[in-house]
Amino acid sequence: MNITLNGKSTNIPDGGNVADLIENLKLDGPVAAQVNEEIIHRDKLGERRLNPGDKVELFVMMGGG
Repeated sequence: MNITLNGKSTNIPDGGNVADLIENLKLDGPVAAQVNEEIIHRDKLGERRLNPGDKVELFVMMGGG
């Protein structure tokens, strides 16, 4: 299925959720997610199913100085 991920058209497996997407991308550290301009709370990432055409923004938190 096709979604827009951080502004780029991306194909992902059908039936997945936001947590699956983060795992498949092998993102390290805390990740904030937004789907169709709705912020998804960390404890709900596994519940939020992705649908064709969804617009997903993922933000990886980094420390530094």
